[in-house]
Parts: sequence; structure tokens; C-alpha cells
Amino acid sequence: MRSINFYLLRPFKKGVSNNDVKYYKSKGKSISKLLNDKPTVINLFLTFPGRKLVRANTMEKVKATQWDFENKMAKASMYGSLELNDRLQHMKAEVMRKYREALTKNPKITLAEIKTLVDDIIADRVPDFNRKPFLDYLQGFIDERIGTVHKLTTAKYKSLVTVIKGWMKYVDVNPRTFHCEQLDLDWNFSFQQYLMTERKITHATIHKYLECTKSFMRAARKRNFHATNAFEEFTIKRPKKDVIWLSEEEIELIMNYQPKDAYMNIPECLS
Repeated sequence: MRSINFYLLRPFKKGVSNNDVKYYKSKGKSISKLLNDKPTVINLFLTFPGRKLVRANTMEKVKATQWDFENKMAKASMYGSLELNDRLQHMKAEVMRKYREALTKNPKITLAEIKTLVDDIIADRVPDFNRKPFLDYLQGFIDERIGTVHKLTTAKYKSLVTVIKGWMKYVDVNPRTFHCEQLDLDWNFSFQQYLMTERKITHATIHKYLECTKSFMRAARKRNFHATNAFEEFTIKRPKKDVIWLSEEEIELIMNYQPKDAYMNIPECLS
């Protein structure tokens, strides 16, 4: 395969020809007036040597005026662009992965067979027995790092597992069918609402849970456990806190305090 990209089915308004587009470009004029302002299908194209190609309907639509033709994705200014682009990139990665698997099993695979494979991936009809549920990956991430990270770090991630299981039970989600790709902005909103309203957790603690989630998801992406990046947008507004100044006596008490755990001792350079 030479390439895999996304193209719009009808990028221009009805009646606009290729010659019209060429004319505008030759005169240095913007073609924005020619673009289709109604939602049109986004097609996925796989190109092969000899001008052979496979085209598939992604089942997604977008207005041409909101499409980045150079990068072949929705413009960042479009509402919902993050989720749409994330789904397209995940789709692209899955098609490439499954194509390579199919090619290894059958080097003589036909275009018709590839087309069926792509259509099944888009329709999510391809079972992936190697893909584990989100919680399995997260627990594995925690287990393999025990002994290499501080026990408090391990405790934070174990607490994250507990609250996510609580959220799954609260919203009636099956843990065995919940995967990394489902951690999107909708999940972030639902999870935060659960933590605030049901568990009465503070903003600061929620922020820590989100940071742990993002750290895990970054590590999981590097291992090709998923292809999403929506989690990078997970944020929570933390209320401003009043600045409290300590007196000299209070500072002296802190400096002279001797904690039981050695790791909590103040370094000599700060004493």
C-alpha cells in the first residue's frame, strides 16, 4: 500500500466544476466561495501501485468549509473536531494494522477482500481478540511498576482503579467491553460529575485522578494499546486559593519536625 488518506465525497457546491476550481487557483483567488457548505461524506482511500485504490465510506460527514484539505482532517475551529479527528485517526490506524495482518496471512489478498476488511473495521464488525479492556491494561500498568515507583504513586493508581470501577457501576458500563478509545471528552465530563456529585471528591483530587489517567494513556499509546489522543484535553478548573503566609515560628516548627518516614525528611540543602 502506498498511502491511506481521507477525502470528501462532494467538496464543492453543486454545479462547480474542476475547471472552475482551476480558474480560481490560477488567478490566486480563494476557493472558499466554491466549497460545499452542506455536510458531505468523508471517504477513506487506500492507494496501491498501478493506480489501484480502495474507497470506503467512513460514515462520518463534515462541511467542506470546515475541512482542512492540506492535513485531511476537520479544522480545529469546528465544534467536535477533536472527537471526529480522533475517530478518523483511530480508524486509519486500525485499517493499517488489520491490512498488514491480512497481508501476512495472505500475500495475494485481493482489492475486494481489502474493501470488505475496511468496511468491517468501519462498521466495527472485526473482532480483536488481542485487545484488552481498559481496566486490564491499567492494572497491568500498575503491577509492572510496583517496585520501581514510590508506594504512594502505586496507591494513587490503585485509588484511580477504585473510582473508575465505581463510575462504571454508577453509569452501568460493562468493564469487559470498555476500552481505551472510549476515554473521550464525554467520558471526562461523566467521570468528573460522578466524582463531584456521588463521591464528593474535591477539585484537587479530581485533578490528580485525571493526571494519572493521562500518564497511563500516554504510556498505553506508546505501546499501541490504543490510537486515541482525546485524553490530552482532560482538564478541570481548580478554584483559586488564598495565599497563606507563615510566621517565623511556624516555619521553625516545620524545619525542626522529624517525620517517622525517612523519605519525608527535609534535604540538608533546604534546612
